[in-house]
Amino acid sequence: MRKALGTRDVATVFRILQRHGLSQRAISARVGMAQSEVCDILKGRRRVANYEIFVRIADGYGLPRGWLGVAYDQATDEFVRLSQLAE
Repeated sequence: MRKALGTRDVATVFRILQRHGLSQRAISARVGMAQSEVCDILKGRRRVANYEIFVRIADGYGLPRGWLGVAYDQATDEFVRLSQLAE
């Protein structure tokens, strides 16, 4: 799991979760995405590249964000705040 998280291989992460008894629907509920999106990721039709999705995966499963390379620090907070102001 750690290796898949470190390389941001979300399909493998989801497969591991399925092997531990979680359904696509349960995974999707935890990470705030549609079940069809989870299905597409598992089938290789979609890759996750969005920062927010990595954060939701980490937070949804209580994982340290750093394991997915999305550790939230003061510099990141400032960047997000400024980005939101520009919208």
